[in-house]
Amino acid sequence: MNATARVRRPRLVVIDEGYDRRRASDKFSRFGRYLAMRLPAVAHADPDVLTNRIRWAAFAWAAATPPVMSPGYIRWNDPVEDIELNWDDGQLAADIVIRTESPARLVGWRSWQRDRHGHLIEPWPADRIALNRLTLRTVLDLLLPDPPGARSTHEQYVHAAKAAVTVAASAVVDAVIPVLAALDDSGRCQPDRVGQP
Repeated sequence: MNATARVRRPRLVVIDEGYDRRRASDKFSRFGRYLAMRLPAVAHADPDVLTNRIRWAAFAWAAATPPVMSPGYIRWNDPVEDIELNWDDGQLAADIVIRTESPARLVGWRSWQRDRHGHLIEPWPADRIALNRLTLRTVLDLLLPDPPGARSTHEQYVHAAKAAVTVAASAVVDAVIPVLAALDDSGRCQPDRVGQP
């Protein structure tokens, strides 16, 4: 049983190193293989990705998450539906989508349902569905590690990418926790639990 499975309450953002190593075709890192496949084209189109911390973190995050990598090196739990990181005018910006309860009872409409684990899921089948989502857009307050540089080894690329996404995941969790607490207090969001990656 891996460390993730032993945790009784799911965490908001999860990075499962054990899974990454066990599923690696090169016996080093599954995430590393996805980086190796994408990096040449990305570095050719944007050479700054190898020297700019923000661009490197955004690239690494995109490679570590669906739809590029599925299951992702990074995954998130209910009520988070999606997390994207982007370079935005020299800063790392996050778009975070959270599933929320409807602010009103809509007669004749079906909304989020809970599965056996308490996670919000879309109702099926239904003719009329009203699903509420809250999109958070924020600049992350973080100090990112240095990118690997153009002459790095495969292992250095992987370590640098893992360090960047780990720091970014912590910043995302820090930004989302107060929002989830406020939504929970208002009865609009009932997450299982929130924790640090």
